[in-house]
Amino acid sequence: MARRYRNRRSKHGRIRDPGPDASGNYDVSPYAARGHLIEVAPKELRSNPNSQAFPKRITTQRVIDRYRAQGHITPAEWNVAHFLWSAWVRAGGEARLTAGYDPVVVSSSPNPGALLARKMDAAALVESMLRDIPYRSRGCVRAVVLEDMTATAWARSRSYKGHDSEHHGLTRLRAGLQALVAIFAY
Repeated sequence: MARRYRNRRSKHGRIRDPGPDASGNYDVSPYAARGHLIEVAPKELRSNPNSQAFPKRITTQRVIDRYRAQGHITPAEWNVAHFLWSAWVRAGGEARLTAGYDPVVVSSSPNPGALLARKMDAAALVESMLRDIPYRSRGCVRAVVLEDMTATAWARSRSYKGHDSEHHGLTRLRAGLQALVAIFAY
């Protein structure tokens, strides 16, 4: 018993978040990068092309990104899912970590009416895209793309059990994204 506890403790010691590094926190934390794909910025964006300490990012943070990396969806389906998600963000539907303050009006700030109009246009685009998805797939696409929930978890919330939840969730997700691919011709 004590030996198993010691091994577990040493394993957790290796994956502990080390915090920011001395060079300006340009590296992805090994704790946050477990199980994800990491992409290094291209050399033409680097201030010193020979430098290896340049910003990296995790490319599989969202569920839809992981489905693309694992081959569950095609690149065209990912493109249309990313388009739907970016319209959702433009409409103001992204999850926020902090509350917004009252807008500070400066003489050079944009017109609040124009900002509201852009948000309304993006919201109308999201609603029309969701209407174009078949009814049986609409909830799954919304859960996976917009709410960042796995297709299996969505299917389990709809009372599918075991492997049926994996099969039905991914089938409904692919069917919904294929409908959008056909409309937007990705």
